[in-house]
Amino acid sequence: MLRVLLQTENLSVGYTGQTLLKGLDLTLQAGTLTILLGRNGGGKSTLIRTLAGLHPALSGTIQTPTGKVSPESHHQWLARQIAVVLTERPHTQFMSGYELVALGRAPHTSWTGRLSAQDRRLIEQALQVTHATDLQNCLIEELSDGQCQKLMIARAIAQDTPLLLLDEPMAHLDLANSALLLNSLLDYAKANQKAVLLSSHHVELAIHTADFVWLIDHDNRLHSNVPEQLVLEDKIGHLFSGAYVSFNRHTGHFHFPMPKTEHTLYANLHLSETAFRWLAKAVAKKGVQLQHAADAEWHIGQSPSDALQYHWQRGNQSGQADMKAIAQMLADYVQQQALSNF
Repeated sequence: MLRVLLQTENLSVGYTGQTLLKGLDLTLQAGTLTILLGRNGGGKSTLIRTLAGLHPALSGTIQTPTGKVSPESHHQWLARQIAVVLTERPHTQFMSGYELVALGRAPHTSWTGRLSAQDRRLIEQALQVTHATDLQNCLIEELSDGQCQKLMIARAIAQDTPLLLLDEPMAHLDLANSALLLNSLLDYAKANQKAVLLSSHHVELAIHTADFVWLIDHDNRLHSNVPEQLVLEDKIGHLFSGAYVSFNRHTGHFHFPMPKTEHTLYANLHLSETAFRWLAKAVAKKGVQLQHAADAEWHIGQSPSDALQYHWQRGNQSGQADMKAIAQMLADYVQQQALSNF
């Protein structure tokens, strides 16, 4: 059975006169990655700040194996239990990336701040986990928000606490780097028996990566379970689907509908499924629904010499065009037909 590193009992979080979440009985276990999901304004950041002892709970308790967490907790003890990264950019001048990460060792060093060989090993490990080794000699003020975020996460990892709490750590990262960081944090948690909790709006990444998901629904109830169960119960689809996006429970991916169209163009199509799907999407954005008809005036196929080029024919006219050109050509034709019939 996994060791519990943090446990809440009947926890309520929020502000005076405004309860955001209540009655929370939650656990964070060693060797696991938990991702907190929810709509904007649902209380994700407030919950993380409360669990980190930075914001007072309205009621209930937060317990670690060595003591209770609250803003009144001894700061030295708390800094050795929980490392936290919030969304704010660090306000530093003339500080290198390595020096920023080294601040994570402050709770473990003497008043001189002198780093031991063990401290330096942990700093190097943190830079490797966050793929930020190439940033260690850069000045913080010269870095992008995403690069700074990597270093702030590295600082928290260098702190070497049982618990790592991260508020929107991938907010400034592209999708590829977000997936890379998320999987690195998962590997780090398992290899070092840490409990990592982070909030995110990357729903699909959470579903396919996290050990556990905490999901805050429309009614501000928090559901804690493995992501696969939350998918099957349609809690994720219910929360994040809308007029222009829906969630597929079978694939665990979001689906975006075709744009609304005003006209239909029939064409004899000789295209692969993929080529047709993207041409139809491009034409639909211009207000035209593209449909297949064997006896249509238009004939559209893929160029034998270049699959990214479309070969078209209408009457005695023919030619080749890329996606942008043929989508515009078809939309212009439909518009001209509509005007002539007006």
